Amino acid sequence: MTIAVLTITIVALLFAIAAILFFTLKAPTAGAIFATLALFLALADVKAFQFRRFANDDAFNDGIERVGEGRRLAARSFVRWINISGAGGGGLD
Repeated sequence: MTIAVLTITIVALLFAIAAILFFTLKAPTAGAIFATLALFLALADVKAFQFRRFANDDAFNDGIERVGEGRRLAARSFVRWINISGAGGGGLD
């Protein structure tokens, strides 16, 4: 996944440079196309980085605690707070 993020980043930067070059060469259509592709790839880069980050959610955080543990604990207390216990158990059925 790291290779994909780096590849997308490099291609997005190359498209941005190409867009700037086309705009300076008085070719606004090609510049706009490359600028749009650069923005699209920049968004894809952010999503790939987020996916990589959340895929490693259970990795150790400085060897002290797990990153996802806090979310799991928060979810348990939220479920108890809204009292979801299934049919006939009260709460939200």
